[in-house]
Amino acid sequence: MVSESSPASRSVVSEAKKVKVVLASLSTDFDAVLTLASFSTEPLPLQCLVDVLLEFENRQTRVVREVLIHAHFVETPLFPAMAD
Repeated sequence: MVSESSPASRSVVSEAKKVKVVLASLSTDFDAVLTLASFSTEPLPLQCLVDVLLEFENRQTRVVREVLIHAHFVETPLFPAMAD
């Protein structure tokens, strides 16, 4: 059994503290997530925060891919340039 004064009992970090640490460490790229968390009427569960961050990252990745595809399409001529 772990006593109250043992190192193992002091290393337990509450879920609310973990959420605060994660939110505080986010860059401004994640302002939308910070806004969501700040308007939450109940404490945000850590797993919910993880899910939101993963979805946010997935959406960002899709946007980057779509931009690259569109940029490639714009740069690729449909018809070869005709020589004068």
